[in-house]
Parts: sequence; C-alpha cells; structure tokens
Amino acid sequence: VLIDRKEKVINTKDAFLFVVDDTATLKLPKVEWNNLYLIPKSKDDYHKPIILSKNDGAIVNWKVVDVFNFEKISL
Repeated sequence: VLIDRKEKVINTKDAFLFVVDDTATLKLPKVEWNNLYLIPKSKDDYHKPIILSKNDGAIVNWKVVDVFNFEKISL
C-alpha cells in the first residue's frame, strides 16, 4: 500500500488508513449523523464495515494513494 503522509483531511472518495483499537485498517470513510462509517472496498464478507461514534478513539493516519498486488508483479 502506498500512503500519502501529508493527506489527513478525510473525504468520502478516497480510502484512508485508520487505527481503531490499536489495529490498522484501510477503509473508505462515510460520515452520517454523528457516526463515522469505515466502509471496506472488498466484497468479501470477511471485511465488515466499522461504525464509530464521536466518542470512539479512532485515528486517521493517511490517505491511500495506491495498492499493489505482488502476485501480478514479476520480480
């Protein structure tokens, strides 16, 4: 994953690296009412949305710029 360390302002069109309960996750943010929804891009049922209230201790670290798939890269 390629991360832009200068981008910390959340928008709803880009994925961001969030830290929730000391665990990093890459999700698309969606703000609705007083909640922050962290939505996975994956269609796999294993990856679930995370719903946070303003009292939860989530940290937005940086914007995701690109994701590399090493299975498709020949070294």
